Amino acid sequence: MPTRRVKADGRIWKICPKCGIDKPHDDEAYSRSGKNKDGSTRYYTRCKDCANKDAKQIRKEMSETARERKKRKMRARQRAWIKLGQRYPKELQELYAEEMVREYLENGPIP
Repeated sequence: MPTRRVKADGRIWKICPKCGIDKPHDDEAYSRSGKNKDGSTRYYTRCKDCANKDAKQIRKEMSETARERKKRKMRARQRAWIKLGQRYPKELQELYAEEMVREYLENGPIP
């Protein structure tokens, strides 16, 4: 059984290999993954719904580890900025303040 076929409306329809539902093979149901050599649009094999469910599950399982990794990276960045600020205090004082404000707005206070 072919996974792609053209229906009466002229669009190509494809069966998602993960959920098995027949969906239009365009931006409506599939995410773009680039361009083919002939310039046509290339799409991922799984539909957007399946990809979003998988991503949500991964975020749920890896959330604690990812948070710890993010904290470590942020602290390392802060240490690097402090070292640079000690070496070049006048030049980097404004940059350091801007960076700290930006990180505070994005991530909240450092625990």
